[in-house]
Amino acid sequence: SEDRVKTDEDIVTRLQRLLGEKVVLVWTHPGEKSPSFRGWPQTTLETMRDPRYLKQLRSGCNLAVLLGEPSGGICSIAIDDDRDVAPFLEANPALAGSLRSKGRRGCNVWLKVQGGYPGPAALKTRGGKAWGEWRSTGNITMIHGLHPEGLQYHFEHEAGLVEIDFSEIEWPKDLRLPWMPEL
Repeated sequence: SEDRVKTDEDIVTRLQRLLGEKVVLVWTHPGEKSPSFRGWPQTTLETMRDPRYLKQLRSGCNLAVLLGEPSGGICSIAIDDDRDVAPFLEANPALAGSLRSKGRRGCNVWLKVQGGYPGPAALKTRGGKAWGEWRSTGNITMIHGLHPEGLQYHFEHEAGLVEIDFSEIEWPKDLRLPWMPEL
């Protein structure tokens, strides 16, 4: 059964199944959001084949995904407020079927982008309120382990990644999109 697969898989194998074999994972100490080992931005798919590195990933540490180019176009949309999640997913029904993870609030919508996409950007409303982030090449997003506030990161919707063109994403109308010229 599928539940048995989930319980028999170690976390690295589970994440590779959900995110694809090109995913590049980096580790942090439990309760921390940033890697503390030198050179983590240069972690590669080749690093993911090193048995010593895989042993570290399986040692009970927190895990994050190195986003964008290193992981074959895996990106995430971090939505800060729980109230903004449903309207975003209603506007993007394809993304509603993609993997979503959660720390303390809001969620991360995971996707694989086909073609080009912009660099990372903080997303704010036209009124200046923080809404979330577009995370891509140069960013990491936590996906497993202990949140700094003591709760566990978990999957809100466990599924594979939806593949989508960046231009197909419907953003809330009141957001300032740094990659779009202001009218």
